[in-house]
Amino acid sequence: MRPPPHELAEIFPEMSVEDFNGLKADIAKNGLREPIWLYGGKVIDGRHRLRACDELGIGYSTREYEGDDPVSFVISANLNRRHLSESQRAMVAAGLAKLSHGGDRRSDQAANLPLATTQGVASKLLNISSRLVRDAKVIDKESPGLAKEVKEGKKTVHAAKRELDAQKGKVATDRKVSRPNAEHDEFSPNLADELQHADKEIRNLHALVESLKKSDLAKEVAAWHLKFDQLEGRLHQCMTTKAEAERQAKYSTKLLADIRSALGVQKNAEILPALKARRRAA
Repeated sequence: MRPPPHELAEIFPEMSVEDFNGLKADIAKNGLREPIWLYGGKVIDGRHRLRACDELGIGYSTREYEGDDPVSFVISANLNRRHLSESQRAMVAAGLAKLSHGGDRRSDQAANLPLATTQGVASKLLNISSRLVRDAKVIDKESPGLAKEVKEGKKTVHAAKRELDAQKGKVATDRKVSRPNAEHDEFSPNLADELQHADKEIRNLHALVESLKKSDLAKEVAAWHLKFDQLEGRLHQCMTTKAEAERQAKYSTKLLADIRSALGVQKNAEILPALKARRRAA
């Protein structure tokens, strides 16, 4: 009889069709190299391998996990083998929190799991911020449809949270991270959204810079590229505390203001056209 999946294993997203077909082809060619891991008679790791073996009509081996930390075991197995995005890991952490607090338990076995009992512990296990886990928990609780899209890698937690807020009529007025004299303004409470907006702009600029590297503006572009890399690095470090978030936002504001000043433009949206104009002039 085929063993059922364990509640803990089901916290992780299903493999994409492409990834599953690749796994199935590998097992067909090389056999099952990693056993199906069980915990209390249920599959804690290897549900996709088991499914592939069933579809191929071949046998499989199982091993019972006998350690005392099945949570760390299954997290380590999945993170080392699968390329889960930050948002997908956040949804996993939200699922852990749900199990640890009694939500969605379908057996006494799930209730007895030594699960991560706090948001902070779950975030550390999966190498993500507590804030992202908090947003993922809200999405998982209030919008199963959006949660499914995030788990499948179709949406980020940030995008899903904005969509959820929009559905609830809580969309705040759109603000840009930087604008003329922005360093004298107060920052909005949602600094993460502002930094995300700046990050998107920087990625667009980064792509243009890469193309400009091959032009006669190579030296100038290299200088801008260094600044962009510095800003991008700082944005992706964020943000363990509100004070740190504000410091990073102020730095981002000043750096983007310097870029606008050097290019002689007033708005961030004018930076790309200005660079393109320089390229044509060259």
